Amino acid sequence: MSKYELFMRLNTGGSKLSDQEVRSCLLISVNSDMFETVKRMSEYIPFKESVGVPQRAFEEQFDIELVLRFIILRNLPEVGIKNTKDLDSFLTNQMIKIARDPGFDWNQEIRAFESTFDLIRNSSSGGAFKKYDAQRDKFSGVFLVSVYEVIALGLGYQYGKDKLDSIDIVDIAKNLWSNEEFTRWSGSGVNASTRLPRLIPLGRKLLSP
Repeated sequence: MSKYELFMRLNTGGSKLSDQEVRSCLLISVNSDMFETVKRMSEYIPFKESVGVPQRAFEEQFDIELVLRFIILRNLPEVGIKNTKDLDSFLTNQMIKIARDPGFDWNQEIRAFESTFDLIRNSSSGGAFKKYDAQRDKFSGVFLVSVYEVIALGLGYQYGKDKLDSIDIVDIAKNLWSNEEFTRWSGSGVNASTRLPRLIPLGRKLLSP
């Protein structure tokens, strides 16, 4: 979305901006190059095929938010994860911190992102982020951010280690649905500040080569 489009939405009585659209507007004003980089990352084909963001969520830039979650959360120390009391504010604050950091290694971050979603797309054919039905032995339904937080962030955390291509992502995704820790903390009534401190460390453990 361009500056002009955001301006028109804000000033012509258009539909209310999503949290990520507001965040994007802020990022454009602080570091437009970072916004363009994140947007290009969101257009990476293996990522798009893996997450399968619905059209409505795509229009509200949820795909861009998922890229930011990856960048911000994949290497965050566990003590930092415990401080994500309000996810939207946390993402915004961390985004601005990165935007103002001239030493941030974007080349490495892009490599980690592309490597992660190459592995996910190639091994799971885009089904890993959906609910697994053991009786039908099938992934179905909509994209689930809780599974993304385990698998994408867990695999991204392992970037640079040997034997990542030996990880059975499909098997891990299937077994999540019988994992008591995952099922306890991934329900619809569990907010992000409660969910993330449990699921991100779980993903780092499960996706370890």
